[in-house]
Amino acid sequence: MNKPVILAMLVLLLFPAQAQQISNSFYKVQFDKKTGQLSGVTISGEPLFSGAVNAILPAGNLYTSESKNYRYKTTQTADSKGNPMLVIYGTDKNKKLDFTQQITLFNNLPAIGLEVVYKNVTGKSINIRSLEPLRLVQQNGDMLFFGNAEKCLTNGAMYYDAGNIQYLSKPWIRPEPYGETKGGVISDTLLTANPLTAQSWWNISLFDDTEKPALTAGYLLNANTLGRLQVLKHDGNQLSLVAESVLNPGFMLKSGREISSDQLVLVTDENVYKANQNYASLMQEKMDNPTCSVVNGWCNWFYTMDVFSENEILENAVFAAKNLKPYGLEYIQIDEGFQTTHGDWQGNQRFPHGLKWLCDSIKSLGLKPGIWIAPFVISENSEVYKNHPDWLLKDKTGQPVRIGPWPSENTDWYRNETPKRYGLDLTHPDAEKWYTTLINTLANRWGFEMIKVDFVAWTVFSAQQFYNPGASPAQV
Repeated sequence: MNKPVILAMLVLLLFPAQAQQISNSFYKVQFDKKTGQLSGVTISGEPLFSGAVNAILPAGNLYTSESKNYRYKTTQTADSKGNPMLVIYGTDKNKKLDFTQQITLFNNLPAIGLEVVYKNVTGKSINIRSLEPLRLVQQNGDMLFFGNAEKCLTNGAMYYDAGNIQYLSKPWIRPEPYGETKGGVISDTLLTANPLTAQSWWNISLFDDTEKPALTAGYLLNANTLGRLQVLKHDGNQLSLVAESVLNPGFMLKSGREISSDQLVLVTDENVYKANQNYASLMQEKMDNPTCSVVNGWCNWFYTMDVFSENEILENAVFAAKNLKPYGLEYIQIDEGFQTTHGDWQGNQRFPHGLKWLCDSIKSLGLKPGIWIAPFVISENSEVYKNHPDWLLKDKTGQPVRIGPWPSENTDWYRNETPKRYGLDLTHPDAEKWYTTLINTLANRWGFEMIKVDFVAWTVFSAQQFYNPGASPAQV
């Protein structure tokens, strides 16, 4: 039997007569109401994926969108830009978690978008750990057909794990020196049990070499969740792919409320550069085409670390205004070391004239002042810690949670840290008011034109639970 006949038979299997289907000039995607599964093929008929489902993990237990759990309705429509969409409404037979899934085909790019929104239809709150807008697991009969890929380009969470190129046939290399971040921890561990499973934050690219077709899977926004991706290659041309939209362990979906996975896209092109360029263009479009130039300036941290004075800042600003401003330097950014302590952001004794005076002095040189803050870090010697312990992130017992970049609590770094540091819970109304007042002071009262916010990964993103249990780290 020749290849065209095999492909035709496979397409008939993937696209049964009762399927609901959308297409553009690149892809066809269909939904089978009998099974609750999605399949996709290229416009020429070559399969891209089959058996895809979405899923939710209440309290860490996987609950998929397959027909054993749901009844379906579908509609075909278009988004505000005219891209064809298939919307699937899943009614939970157990009257627990209904979903709405949106599949989008982009008119001008070889890309497929997938987003799922789950709604709590019970009369009580449900603990949700994560959602999955796309789940393709070979052992469940699901698969991604992109087996020519031998490598993946990962994306890391932090500067010490910027991402790298890994072979799919070799064990995934965990980031060093700190290992995984404390937040965004994967709950769906079916694939991660295999050491060959590659893991990545936000996006991952599959390719063989830079001159051959590539596929990028990635989130366009992380407004509600922290996106994690897992890829495992099997024999032949089959791969498993799980996109997990991670919440926090204490996230509670209240009765009648919804939570979105954020939109994931599958993007293909003739090479990995073009696939990622397409992915980036979709991100730009999702954010309503923001435009900004590179921030061009001087940051004192890499020269002084945290020991400097207002005179040192000004001396460098005078030099920069004379020698570097003509070539495009704009900002003088003051980094960590100016503050009294984490949580008290007025200038210390090395800044006797105050930060507004320093801002005005920088501006008088024709430059723009910038400042570093870590507003979610509260040290035990700060006024916030002493006077407002109710503003801090708490554990399950109600005790304030220590935060820090240390690898684990079983380290001397953790045990000996002085002063100890805690996290600001922005979902507490008074803490939020304090934070917005701080930003207003920096920007409007003192005059800083650029604010660098640091230490988000081991504060907000690592929070186990919030004062408002219906808030997620990404939303906060």
